[in-house]
Amino acid sequence: MAHDEHVMELRGTMMRGLVQSVNDTGETQTVTVVTHDGMVRSDIEVWQPFGHATYFGQGSVVMLWAVGADPGDLVATAPMVPGARYGNLAPGESVLYGADGSRCAIRQGGTIDVFAATLVNVLSPTVNITASAGVNILGNVNVVGTVSVTDDVVAGSEGSGVSLLNHTHGGVTPGGGSTAPPTPGT
Repeated sequence: MAHDEHVMELRGTMMRGLVQSVNDTGETQTVTVVTHDGMVRSDIEVWQPFGHATYFGQGSVVMLWAVGADPGDLVATAPMVPGARYGNLAPGESVLYGADGSRCAIRQGGTIDVFAATLVNVLSPTVNITASAGVNILGNVNVVGTVSVTDDVVAGSEGSGVSLLNHTHGGVTPGGGSTAPPTPGT
């Protein structure tokens, strides 16, 4: 076999495919693509790394590999969508992102940013947050259920807040009277 024939055989073992449709209902995701030469290929298995699944249909691009140099046995890599790619990353940074802009970005310097366009759900029987420097919540907090605190709860500005454990009441009348509101203090 001539050198040029080997080159053409190797060249034919990988090609790009433009995704026409996706079937994500089976054990593996499959795609129908149009290749560079206009051929339509169907039921091509999409290889995705364990722990990561993606679905972006028509218009995405996959890399096709001919297993054993057999063009009848194609597999596809996970799709890329150049127009929706999250860019401007610094060296060493990584982002898991969706087409709507939602993302989880691992940044240089030890920061992880989570951005969701509408909602973040965390579902687990128990969630532990360990933050030795504290937890800051910017916005309102709504709790459905009981709040248990091992130390004190202080409402109001620091220094002039009202302690749940150590506040006093003025205007105490013996008997069935009501007390005045708590007095800021300790």
